Amino acid sequence: MTYHLDAATELTPKGNGVFAYAGGGAYLNFDTAFGGWVMALAVEAIQRTEGARGRIVSLNAMFIDAIRDTPLLVTVTSLMKRPRTDFWRVSFAVPDAPDQIVFTADIITSLDRNGELSFEETRPEAPLPEDVKRAKGFAAPGWFDHIDQRWTVGRPFKVSEKPYSITWARDAEERPLDAKSLITLSDAIAPRTFFVSEKPTFGSTISFSVTLYASEADFAEVGTDFVMIEGDSDVIRAGTYDQRGKLWSRSGKLLAISNQIAFYK
Repeated sequence: MTYHLDAATELTPKGNGVFAYAGGGAYLNFDTAFGGWVMALAVEAIQRTEGARGRIVSLNAMFIDAIRDTPLLVTVTSLMKRPRTDFWRVSFAVPDAPDQIVFTADIITSLDRNGELSFEETRPEAPLPEDVKRAKGFAAPGWFDHIDQRWTVGRPFKVSEKPYSITWARDAEERPLDAKSLITLSDAIAPRTFFVSEKPTFGSTISFSVTLYASEADFAEVGTDFVMIEGDSDVIRAGTYDQRGKLWSRSGKLLAISNQIAFYK
């Protein structure tokens, strides 16, 4: 079976680290591409690159210009290879202006390491996804069709003391979890502005960072199950807000942490 996420991130190699995205399959907000899909396309480019090794440890992205569902040139550059760790840069441009970068991501991959020390936060308690209906809304963005979300703690468009939320989410086709889909889910957090106002105040992501702790064993354990996503913010002020996310397995493993900066009007 070809899952929609894989079809939507299909790339054609052009040689010398350049890939082509044909357009027509992106996950959309309304008229621009969903940031989780954009980052998934960058992950796909790394995974398709000859010499790539290890698991994705981190992704640090800049959303420089609006990305629409049109053809893109995707370029992968190797910045440095260490004995166990590789440093990559992925950039997107439109074919008509190949020197005009619209998105860039620095991605680190590494071979697994072992350590004797161990500490991990405890996953918060919340209603289970089976006990909550799938989130659907009037005039919801297009990417809602591809991600099954179950809101449990916090409700958008209600003034809360703190912009905190807990959501369960997974691929709508129950595609097994991996690095690409986990990074896609890391952006499935409603803007924090939705939790301090009754009116929809949308944000535009400028930078996004996600750190992955999930091993292949963790991905296998989750399989097609839901992932818990915590969303929070430290400041919403003067047209700017931060947004933090923690992604947990049902068993309590911390799979990833995200941080982003966004502008709002």
